Amino acid sequence: MKSKKIRKIVSLLAAAACAVCVTAVLPRGTALAERAKTSVLADDFNAQSLNASVWETTDEANAGVRDYGGALTMRNSDYTHAVNWMGYHTTASGEDGMQQDYSLELILTRECLPGNWAAIYLGLESADKGGNEIDEGSNGSRGYMLVINDNSAKLYTNSTMKSTDDVIDPKLTADGTRYAIKIVTHIGGQGTDTLDLYTVKAPDDPEQPIDYGQMKGSIGVSGSISHIDLRGLFGFGALMGPNDKATFSKVKVTEGEKTWSPKDDFKTPDIDYIYGSQAADYSKEFRNWNSYKDQHVDMYFNGPVGKLHVANGGEVVSKQEVTLDKSLITALDVSFKLKAANAGDGCVVELGKSGSASLNAVFRQTDGGLALCLGESTVALGNVTGEHSYRLLVRNTGSIDVYMDGELAGTLVGTAVTDGKIGFRAAGSADFEVDDLSVLTYSHRDSDEADMSIDFTEKNSRGFTYLDPDEWYTAGNALVTRYDEISFVNAEPNSVFSSRKAYADYIFKFDLFDIPQGENGCSWIGISFAKPAYEGDWQTAPTIMFAPRPDGFGGINMNIEGQSGADITGGNVKSDHNIFTGMGDNSTHKRLNVVLEVVDRTVKLYFKYDDEPESELSIVRAVIEDVNTYGYVGINCNYGGNFAVGNVSLRNLSAQRGFIAGYDDRVAQGDRVAGDTALHL
Repeated sequence: MKSKKIRKIVSLLAAAACAVCVTAVLPRGTALAERAKTSVLADDFNAQSLNASVWETTDEANAGVRDYGGALTMRNSDYTHAVNWMGYHTTASGEDGMQQDYSLELILTRECLPGNWAAIYLGLESADKGGNEIDEGSNGSRGYMLVINDNSAKLYTNSTMKSTDDVIDPKLTADGTRYAIKIVTHIGGQGTDTLDLYTVKAPDDPEQPIDYGQMKGSIGVSGSISHIDLRGLFGFGALMGPNDKATFSKVKVTEGEKTWSPKDDFKTPDIDYIYGSQAADYSKEFRNWNSYKDQHVDMYFNGPVGKLHVANGGEVVSKQEVTLDKSLITALDVSFKLKAANAGDGCVVELGKSGSASLNAVFRQTDGGLALCLGESTVALGNVTGEHSYRLLVRNTGSIDVYMDGELAGTLVGTAVTDGKIGFRAAGSADFEVDDLSVLTYSHRDSDEADMSIDFTEKNSRGFTYLDPDEWYTAGNALVTRYDEISFVNAEPNSVFSSRKAYADYIFKFDLFDIPQGENGCSWIGISFAKPAYEGDWQTAPTIMFAPRPDGFGGINMNIEGQSGADITGGNVKSDHNIFTGMGDNSTHKRLNVVLEVVDRTVKLYFKYDDEPESELSIVRAVIEDVNTYGYVGINCNYGGNFAVGNVSLRNLSAQRGFIAGYDDRVAQGDRVAGDTALHL
């Protein structure tokens, strides 16, 4: 690659200047580096009883697993998707489903946007009918969708979306609340059928009988549907977004004096996936019907569904004691779902329980609604009903960050957590359920490698920049040149310039320059970190990259994007600093100053044009959070790259850091010098 002039750089001076500032803003301490997560306890409580190898309780009557059976879940579903129950009659007597008045009961749960609906398919002629193929046509096929969302239940024929005029308000919510649904049919002959709908919140105790109360309403012949024939088979469908789901459970059918449910209550279901025009396998209970996929991969059977139930003074405690790394600020990361039927005297989360002593985070009912308390410290959660997700980020410094449904609700301040057990206790009359428990601990990893930088004024006997082979590695079309740079010339995909030593917390600085002009410029340019091997390319490790993207008007933009597990917070970033069209012979911008700041599993990218003020380098251009950073760090590209890097330095921050986790805590405590806007300045 051609360089416009030989650039005289003494990187060691730059690194020394960086060291002065880093020492000023970071506390002294032991040489700690990468923070690693370890899962020490996890339980979804879906066994039929409490796992005795993990938990202990002295009050089995008031502390144990509550069995909710199994469930059929639909996620990311189009309205054409259906799972049809081929039913009792079709497998035994050859009859085609229900022939007289029947009732269908089930539990429906929706965790979705309010408008997304669940559907119950009624009167199917065959298990091969579903989605767009059900209709009221004269060819004898029949079938209807009872479409249910928050405040509307209506009967449709699907292919033409004809509907009745009758609309029933089922009074549901889409927040994961379990609702008992009951449909009672009145089969009077062709064109005279009607159905009654009952909906009520399901009781917390799955063994408690359901009181359906007053009927919500009836649907008969009206509107564009000229007749209703509810005889036959039935099934289930949904319209759900990618992050939403609907579940069907506790299905029961009563026809005359006969009552039956799916085998094993959905715990071990038997399903036949349809392929083309293949005939149904009537030896199996369920058939997955889909109009344009061989298999509906976003539908699945949950198997057993259970929750930990703790009530009336009951307690469940882990047998294992959790050992904490006291040198880190972050001690525990505890996540769970909790539903309080009665907060009573407190739903207690026990942390570091040893003997009778523990750090107790207590859910209490206050005048302002539910609150989480630690001694006198309180985080208000609001008027909370139903099940919600909680995360407790517990610090050795004596505070707990409280997250509710993914959002930071506040911080509790109290006594620091200690080694010990994890438990749940219902104080007094409290009654609550816990699900999907996960307990993580953190540990540190040492990195005592020395700082590294390249003195581009030091040349070998052939006049090429000297690279210490124990410190740096190049491969592919990454070349050491006579100029003050490492050049990539028409680079191959595996071209790489990398450190030969592993780091975790560090500052990686370099200049990027000699970018060709126009849309035919080089491919994306990547900075890879946490590489498991120094010779590895971008596919082996998280990579943050400068990427040329068409702007839709014949030009090209520059995006900051992530690859291989590097998820940029907030998504890809479109940058005004366009190295693919904004540098070179026709521009005053000759190079880009780049800084990668890696601290506490967080990666921050800074850059500016070389001719811009230094203050521009304090602007964070992209962030990657909570990612492994321990490993080798380097620069690479995809293919056809033509660019160079210079003024390279790699500063190890490990020896400068007293704590690795919880850097934000230290900032809040005033450890930074007043006015500092970035760690690397």
